[in-house]
Amino acid sequence: MPQANTIETILDRYIPIPESGCWLWEGEVNHKGYGLISVKGKYYLAHRLSYQLSKGNIPANHHVCHTCDVRCCINPHHLFAGTSRENVYDALRKGRMQKLTVEQVKEIRRLRIQEGLVETEIAALFGVARGTIADILHYRTWKI
Repeated sequence: MPQANTIETILDRYIPIPESGCWLWEGEVNHKGYGLISVKGKYYLAHRLSYQLSKGNIPANHHVCHTCDVRCCINPHHLFAGTSRENVYDALRKGRMQKLTVEQVKEIRRLRIQEGLVETEIAALFGVARGTIADILHYRTWKI
């Protein structure tokens, strides 16, 4: 884990949201919405560094998960280490792994073709990840 200036960089690059308690990373983010921080030319996920700086090493084979479900949040009080299984269970419990119906998939394709909506807009409408929409639109899933 990088140490040089990392704490200062993290503490200077977030916006606190009093209503939720989230600390939103205001630096660069990756394509999935997770904060990125560059230390000596190497990129790290900001929430993982925040966890490490406040709670210590991340256990082997664990993810750093968000209790708030906000990917760019770096508040260490919103972060916990969990296995892949625990992360999936957390998502299921919170309803983040919604299963789509055949009707919804047809509507997703209609919105793209007839309405011209982009993947991120459709994803927001259905409460799923942009990648889920891309997979549907490119017939990688839901080959109906």
